[in-house]
Amino acid sequence: MPIGNGFIGAMVYGGVSQERIQFTEHSLCTGDMKKVGNFQPMGEIFIDYGIGDSCNDYSRRLSLDKAVCDINYKTSSYSVHRQVFASFPNKVVAVRCDVDGRRLPSVAVRLESFHANNVAYAGNDAFFEGRFSNGLQYGAHVRVVPDNGTSVKACDDRLEFENCSGFTLLLSASTSYVPDYKCKFLGQNPMSDLFSYINRASSMAYEELKSIHVADFRNLYGRCDLILEDPFDGREIAIDKRIERYRGGADDPWLEALVFQFGRYLLISSSREGGLPANLQGLWNKERKPAWYSQYTTDINLQMNYWLAEPTGLSECHMQMLDWIENISEVQKMSDDPRLSTDKAWKAYSTMNFMGGTSGWALHLPGPAWLLQHFWLHYAYGGDKKFLEERAYPLLKEMAEFWADRLIEKDGFLITPDGWSPEHGPGLVEGDRTPRPGVSYDQEIVYDLFTNYISASEILGKDSVFRNRIISVREHLLWPRIGKWGQLQEWMEDLDSPKDHHRHLSHLFPDFVNAYPKIHQ
Repeated sequence: MPIGNGFIGAMVYGGVSQERIQFTEHSLCTGDMKKVGNFQPMGEIFIDYGIGDSCNDYSRRLSLDKAVCDINYKTSSYSVHRQVFASFPNKVVAVRCDVDGRRLPSVAVRLESFHANNVAYAGNDAFFEGRFSNGLQYGAHVRVVPDNGTSVKACDDRLEFENCSGFTLLLSASTSYVPDYKCKFLGQNPMSDLFSYINRASSMAYEELKSIHVADFRNLYGRCDLILEDPFDGREIAIDKRIERYRGGADDPWLEALVFQFGRYLLISSSREGGLPANLQGLWNKERKPAWYSQYTTDINLQMNYWLAEPTGLSECHMQMLDWIENISEVQKMSDDPRLSTDKAWKAYSTMNFMGGTSGWALHLPGPAWLLQHFWLHYAYGGDKKFLEERAYPLLKEMAEFWADRLIEKDGFLITPDGWSPEHGPGLVEGDRTPRPGVSYDQEIVYDLFTNYISASEILGKDSVFRNRIISVREHLLWPRIGKWGQLQEWMEDLDSPKDHHRHLSHLFPDFVNAYPKIHQ
């Protein structure tokens, strides 16, 4: 089960005799400001309870509104209740185990790193630290706090304690990443901060730690609810059974509403103040070489992560994306890659990392304009005029200048040159990036950019001469055409095939750009 606090992402496996918690950290990446690298797993915690795997009444539950994972089961000698959550206010993952009946005869805790050579054990603590070749320093710190003053023995490869009726385990993890391109995104060694987080959390009672976490999470999660009439009375049925039933064609509005809220849960868990935006896998990863680097793909994936942010009351979770865009835009401007060279605004590849480093695959010219749509969305939903003037407007204006100068005239229309419809042909060749003019996706994004700029300029009362130019340019943009078999054309030419079932539908971009509210008449 996934839990996260925007910085640490953890998967809770919920074993009976052994709990396994695999974790990573939002900025643990092998890339730099030039090369994309891979998002990395950080480590694992194994808790051996000294009991067998046989049990009764096993249940595992993730409470979305509290962001707490509960695991309960009974054996012949024990009744076990465990909880796990990731606290944003206190920057820790907390594990609590309570046992009714006999005390646990022996508990062993082992911390493992995917990268560091050594894990140290001392007192009640375990920790490791290391450094990547890109200069990024990283570390993790674990502390075990048994009930009733039970002593902990630090062995060479584990922490041990005996005759225990309950304990709390705390984990904190971080890197030296700082969200500032001016210092090349690198700051100080994180270990002293981790020690402070662990000390503060371990000085608190578990219930206090949990109540602070739940209040913080509910403040975001509770802002939106989706209620669908549910004729099927079976909410206590296990989720896997409901999914199986749904796949068989049965209606289940409650399950649909649950998936909606699960999306919000994942966004809150992977995108919090001061952190990075959610990547292709949110905040969770167990592979050294994850699919597509598990980075930021700007031809739909990154934007799609945040479609729920503003409309469902998660504006604070949106800011990490906007902060990242501002930073990586400066990195692209400084790049020595000739394909990124431009006198105005900035260009980008389809895939980038936390520092703006790229994969070098697929120059994605309209990508920055689409990313800037999110600055407009933040204003459109929140009405923060200071944000619009100081942060959004300068970016929108320079990007509007870039595209107004780049367009070319053809048959009385203005079209985008050298376009590509991610991640598609035309034809059956996957990823065919042959440059084509007037690609519908490009035309639509530029239209949206101009529309947002015009609105921002009118609201702020700025640059009326340039605004009028953009209004005129927008009026002459080629709009997507209807093809020979009644389809919305993906390209300016009628190249579509009715047999094409490609997963990307980039030319349907307008279906989403009109989803934000009208903020003035």
